[in-house]
Amino acid sequence: LITLPILVLKQYIQKKCVSFIMSPYIVLVRDMVQRLGKKLRVGLVKSLFGESNYGLKKGIFNEDLMDIYCGSYNDFANPAFQELVSNWSFFFPDAVLCYLVIDESHNIVTERDYSADILDIISSGNYSFFAKMILLSGTIYKKLYEEVIKCFNIRQPLTDDYSNYSEDSVYLWNTIRAIPLKNVIKSFKCYQSKDVLLGKAVDIVRWFVNNRKDERCIVVCQEKSTVRYLQSQLLDVTLSVTGDNDSQEKLDVLDANWVIK
Repeated sequence: LITLPILVLKQYIQKKCVSFIMSPYIVLVRDMVQRLGKKLRVGLVKSLFGESNYGLKKGIFNEDLMDIYCGSYNDFANPAFQELVSNWSFFFPDAVLCYLVIDESHNIVTERDYSADILDIISSGNYSFFAKMILLSGTIYKKLYEEVIKCFNIRQPLTDDYSNYSEDSVYLWNTIRAIPLKNVIKSFKCYQSKDVLLGKAVDIVRWFVNNRKDERCIVVCQEKSTVRYLQSQLLDVTLSVTGDNDSQEKLDVLDANWVIK
C-alpha cells in the first residue's frame, strides 16, 4: 500500500519524490523503517533537524533526501516539521512532496483526552503541498472517518462507492475486503471481567512466543497498570514501555522480539 505507489512515482516523475509516514506509537517507528527499507531509501523524521530538534539540519541537499521518512505523532507536531512542509519548495525546490501517510488515524479523534495539544497542532497543519494524504486505520468506521477528515479541515464528501468518486470527494477504501490478505485476523470480543480479559491477553502472547518464533508481538494497553500486570505475568518473554519512558528508551525496546506497550 505504501511501497508500490512510491516506486511507481519514482519511475514517472522527473523530480525527487519525498513522502512521510507518521504513527502514534513510537515503538512502531523503527519497525516501519525496517519494513519499508527493503525497497525504499528510508530515514527518520528527526534526522532532518538539528540537535535541538528545531530548524532544518544544515547541509541537506536534494540528493541527500530519502524516499520516505518515518516518525511519531510527536515528530509530526514539531514546529520544525510544520515549517518544513509549509515551505518545502523554498528548502528543496527540486523535490516534490508525494504522500503523507497517517497510521492509526482514528487516534486524531479518539485520543484527544490524552494528547490534545499534540493532536491540535497536527490537525491544524498545512498539508496542501502533498500530492495525496492517506489516512490508515484498522479499526475505524465510516462515521468516525468523517470526524477525522473534518479535523484536517477537509470538507469534501466521503464515499466508499468508486462510481461516485471525483476530485472533489474523499474515497474510503476497505482494503481488507478488497485485498484478501491472509495474515489479517481481526475480531472484537467482550469479556465478563477485566481479569478474564487479561488472562486471555497472556494466553495470546504466549501462543505467539511458542508458535511464531520469527515474529514480533506488540500489545497496546490503555492503562499503565495493565502494562505492569502483563509484564509481571510474562517476565520470561517480554519487555515493556509506558508513557513514563522517554523516546529513546522506547526505541531501544524495539530491539527486543516481544514488546508490550
